[in-house]
Amino acid sequence: MDNRDDIKYCGKTKKYCYTSEAKAQRSLNAYEQIKRVYHCDHCDCWHTTKISGGKAFELGIIEAEERRSISPKRIRKEIRKLKNKLKE
Repeated sequence: MDNRDDIKYCGKTKKYCYTSEAKAQRSLNAYEQIKRVYHCDHCDCWHTTKISGGKAFELGIIEAEERRSISPKRIRKEIRKLKNKLKE
């Protein structure tokens, strides 16, 4: 049975929170209207959007620097997460 109380939504965007980029990417592949996935620094999860990367850039939603899919800051953060998981 699906428990709707377990579903997490972002406090800032009110969008569904995917716990990994891979899960968000699967929804991108499954639904034609979804144009891209992105990482949210507010909730530290992944979201999907109907706005394409080019359009989001034109509208000023994302900066040119954010268009890079992987940043050094993001890599360091993921490495710290993995190290913490290994310690558990």
